[in-house]
Amino acid sequence: MAGFFMQLGLQKGARSLYERLLEALENKYKEEYSTIVYHHRHYTYKRQCVHLEVLEVIIQLGLVCRSLGELDDARKYLYDVISRMNKIRTPAQKLQLVKALLGLGSVLRLQEKAEEAKKYLKRAQEIATDILGKNHHYVAAIVGQIGELSYGQGRLEDGLIHHLWDMQLTQNEVGLSHPRVGAILNNIALVYDDKNDKLAGDLFKGVLNIMVQAYGQNHVDVAVVRYNLGAFLFANNLFERARYQFNEALRIFQLFLGGDHPDTKSTTAALEKLKAFVN
Repeated sequence: MAGFFMQLGLQKGARSLYERLLEALENKYKEEYSTIVYHHRHYTYKRQCVHLEVLEVIIQLGLVCRSLGELDDARKYLYDVISRMNKIRTPAQKLQLVKALLGLGSVLRLQEKAEEAKKYLKRAQEIATDILGKNHHYVAAIVGQIGELSYGQGRLEDGLIHHLWDMQLTQNEVGLSHPRVGAILNNIALVYDDKNDKLAGDLFKGVLNIMVQAYGQNHVDVAVVRYNLGAFLFANNLFERARYQFNEALRIFQLFLGGDHPDTKSTTAALEKLKAFVN
């Protein structure tokens, strides 16, 4: 049910359900499935539950908190789950660790801790490549995250290379109309936008079509693309069209994320700037 809430973009409801589920699962499994975890900051040891279902719920909690912009909570959950995974043996356990490492890396990137983020992403890539091989689409997704990190550091060409690699492997696996491909194309469009290449506009429009077909009009991922397209249109003096995209993005962000979320605030600020150019 919590996963269903996330698919609909109802992040706050998903977090509440995952928190309840975590409590129930830990009570169910803590006696039979546990390990001793060392807390390096407090110099303490604590017995923690390590059942796969418990660990998966903690990871999902971290990812939900990331989507809500509650980055400190997200980092806490994801670091917690990584610290519990101190006896990794099976491929399933290793892939679950990769998922947690990716989540933590993405949170650290959002917190502008690029070098620390890169450490976790590279480790995730190493483990996933060892299990799945370098041409697997999951490894490609990790490469894409490293590309996003490079983009955030202003290393546009390096970011583009990573995204194109991700694109090639992913489209071979899922086809061109999958929302995962849309997300990669959105990242490629951002690079071209920063390079002042008009191709970015066509890419954003294509991504918007993919996301709307996959999720419908009212989804956070659709709003993200509308915001990016609006920013492109604004920069190219297409003010009325930009305002439409920003207004649609703001409506969805307010609906699902609330007024205090960073994405909502950024879109509101963009609309305020736009008022100087349109009535």
